[in-house]
Amino acid sequence: MTPPPVNASRTLLASLVHQRHWTVHDFLHEYTATAQSLKGKADEVGERQAKRWMAGTLKTRPYPVACLVLETIFEYPIDDLLAPPARARHSPTVYAPALPTSGVSVPQMNVLPAYPGREKSRNGPSPDQTGPEGLSLMAADDTARFFAHAQAADAGPEAVTLLYNEVCRIARAYPADGGPALLPALIAAQRFAFRHLDGPTQPDQARDLYFLTGVLCGLLAHAGLDLGQIDAAMTQTRTALLCADRAGHPGLRTWLRNEQCTITRWAGWHHESLRYLQLAAEDATSTRGTSAIGFAVRQARAYAAVGDADRARATLTSSADAYARAQPDELDEIGGQLSFDRPDGLFVAADALSLLPDQAATEHAAAEAVTALEAAPVEGRNSGNREGARIVLGLARARQGDIDGARDAIQPVLDLPQQQRLHGLAKNFQRVHAALSDPRYHGSPTAGDTAAEIETFAQLGARTALPG
Repeated sequence: MTPPPVNASRTLLASLVHQRHWTVHDFLHEYTATAQSLKGKADEVGERQAKRWMAGTLKTRPYPVACLVLETIFEYPIDDLLAPPARARHSPTVYAPALPTSGVSVPQMNVLPAYPGREKSRNGPSPDQTGPEGLSLMAADDTARFFAHAQAADAGPEAVTLLYNEVCRIARAYPADGGPALLPALIAAQRFAFRHLDGPTQPDQARDLYFLTGVLCGLLAHAGLDLGQIDAAMTQTRTALLCADRAGHPGLRTWLRNEQCTITRWAGWHHESLRYLQLAAEDATSTRGTSAIGFAVRQARAYAAVGDADRARATLTSSADAYARAQPDELDEIGGQLSFDRPDGLFVAADALSLLPDQAATEHAAAEAVTALEAAPVEGRNSGNREGARIVLGLARARQGDIDGARDAIQPVLDLPQQQRLHGLAKNFQRVHAALSDPRYHGSPTAGDTAAEIETFAQLGARTALPG
């Protein structure tokens, strides 16, 4: 039988079934398989009920479980699926979770409901809503709306294991793949989490869901920072801290304060960066996970940035205590972007030293960090920190008059493809650019060519530019 034309369908659901050339039996088979993957057991739906959904004759919405399964299969909100096709507000391709393959061996969710986003963010991103910048701004908008009513709503149930596996996969892929590439998966997972939190739940499930939602908001904050979106990143961290409080997790709060410190540092607000770390001091003391190490070395860098050299050096020395007492916590068990390894600490320490007068010490520390980060396992290597360490190494050499050595250090970063030229790298390059403008380099072809390549790096990255 020839399927009817799309515009003859009473509902978008029926239209999509016809487009896929499914019979009612095919639809029921897909429904049962999806329900099995999401719920761990088949959710029985009969042929009569399926026809009523497609005919649009329902007086009430399907049960929540059925809504979840239908949205998962077709990637549209349930209200759109049950409405006539002409009233559909969204395109199913906007947030289809095109999840990258990174070699991570964590069991993946078959799918998360990829709820299509609004047509336009209140922050006014570019018309290309599928680009990283548009996705990040819309994610911040979703987070702000959730934050506005979360304080009056109890958290919702279920899907903890499903969400945990996806958080593991994303967090472990993040260091190598970067936040912008993972935005579709992050947003789909966050919306999935918000959906289950926005309603009643069991207390034990609520704690886990709030913890995982806080992690997702924190990862989205870092992705926003990668794109240079400071306000969007801070919006994510504020909601993440609400979730961390409700989960009662000092390690997550410490990790999030570390993120706020990093965000404000790249914005140039160094005293504000230090203030966020001071807010984390009590939690960091009681935290045994590696987020306490991240806190210690970031605190040294923040002191150096505000000109307190003595405290910066003292804090770097005392950070050895954080390494000594570190034990894996829930964040470290997830791993990836949530864990702070020794090579990462070496980079931040070198970055702190670059803000102090002794550039020979900076060069030594940066070289050690580059070596450690290059030797780290590929699946756990933080490419942003590795490239950052190379920039700090180049900076130290340029300041000491070794222009050829500086160029050798930063050449791998200059060669990065456009999509990997993130905000933090471009900001760090500004300091190398300034060092190359020193009068001793006037007339040097190597210095001039390198400065020009740094400018091109920032301009082609299209996420930040060197100041005029």
